[in-house]
Amino acid sequence: MDNVFSAHFLPNSARIATCAGDRQVRLFDVRRGSGHHHTSEACIKVLRCHRGRVKRVVPQEGPDYFLTVSEDQTVRGHDLRTPHSCPTCPPPLVRTPHPLSTLATSSLSPWLFFVAGESPYAHLFDRRMIHRVMLREWGVPAKDDEIVTCVRRFGRASRAPGESEGDEHVSGARMSSTNGHELILSYMADGVYLFSIYDDPVDVSSASRERSILPSSSRHKRRRLSRSPSIELARIDEASYENGGELDDGLEISGQELIDALMADDNDDDEAGDGEDNEDGERANENEEDDNHLNEGGDSVAGETDKEDTSRWASLAQPVVYPRRRFAGVCNVETIKDVNFLGPNDEYIASGSDDGNWFLWSKETAEIVGIWEGDGSVVNCIEGHPTLPLVAVSGIDSSVKLFGPERVEVSLRKIQDKEKIVHDNANPQRRLAHLRRIQLQNLVLSLRFEDDREGRNCVIM
Repeated sequence: MDNVFSAHFLPNSARIATCAGDRQVRLFDVRRGSGHHHTSEACIKVLRCHRGRVKRVVPQEGPDYFLTVSEDQTVRGHDLRTPHSCPTCPPPLVRTPHPLSTLATSSLSPWLFFVAGESPYAHLFDRRMIHRVMLREWGVPAKDDEIVTCVRRFGRASRAPGESEGDEHVSGARMSSTNGHELILSYMADGVYLFSIYDDPVDVSSASRERSILPSSSRHKRRRLSRSPSIELARIDEASYENGGELDDGLEISGQELIDALMADDNDDDEAGDGEDNEDGERANENEEDDNHLNEGGDSVAGETDKEDTSRWASLAQPVVYPRRRFAGVCNVETIKDVNFLGPNDEYIASGSDDGNWFLWSKETAEIVGIWEGDGSVVNCIEGHPTLPLVAVSGIDSSVKLFGPERVEVSLRKIQDKEKIVHDNANPQRRLAHLRRIQLQNLVLSLRFEDDREGRNCVIM
């Protein structure tokens, strides 16, 4: 097992489901691994359904079913009661046109789940509206809208200062376990945002041109799809970026005004878009020539991929829900960080940071109420105990720190240096340098796991 990303006990059992960078999902029974038994003897199943690194395991109601999300752009449901042989696995619950890194559900509304990753949005899916057609079960291609239903998108109104277009990435997501409707998203190179599934969305698809949502060529696909059409409507300045808080004052725009502004923005693009279209046309011709050269006597493979991705993006083009509040102060560029609710009624929000600290905000005011040192370099995960006032914090170090109500060492409390810490973490130059370095590391890792899956089949009994 290489680079474990997630591990969870399955409810009402002694089983632990884990996922890692080797693309495998392992199931352990701790009763078999105790005493003189070796850890390998505790491993009772190995699932190789995913083709990319598996980032999250999310248990469901019982001990026999759980969800996983992967960089191979899929979310899969694993039913341990149903045998299958990899790689002839059941079709995934969700397919997206971008790599995924996080998945969130709530025990109060288990039919809902959020997925997010290398996209400006988190997408909400309703399992009651996922229509599993027999064609896909039989291995026959079926339309995307017959397989999966995305009911909402959740995203920001603009990017953070210094954040490049196309680099948007949601690293963590969590649904509230006490109310079932609140969602928090952690954006890399930005902060944490609070949403509610009860808030009214803004349908921007009817106000913007199709080409601002769907790709026009494979070379410009990522740049165009990640474009935020409301970027000029709610630009976050440096001061608000550092302070965070309520977003209503920053937006000051109604849904209809947003649509009108988007239409005006599109008209401006139409007037000045001839030169851009010509440039895109020339590049498209170059791509077409390359495709013809590589695929003489047949259709372009790239064209088939573009059509498939276009169909997937179209199925995700749902109305957008914008955040209620923003929580600032952390630096999130070096690693994939999770985010979490804390408190008996989820009245606090916690996140780690690249500076080795972990932050605690008041959910109602977005004010920082605590900063503690949690790791020698980076804090990635924060989990609260379900019944006791304990918080477990982990990161790059080889140890897990426990924080409780007893007196904490003065050296670990950093709240007195809040202003300096927040200012340093909000430095765009620092975030950009970290982001470029991490992008290079991720590229190396992706190349490492591009090996063929032949010889890695398994039988699940």
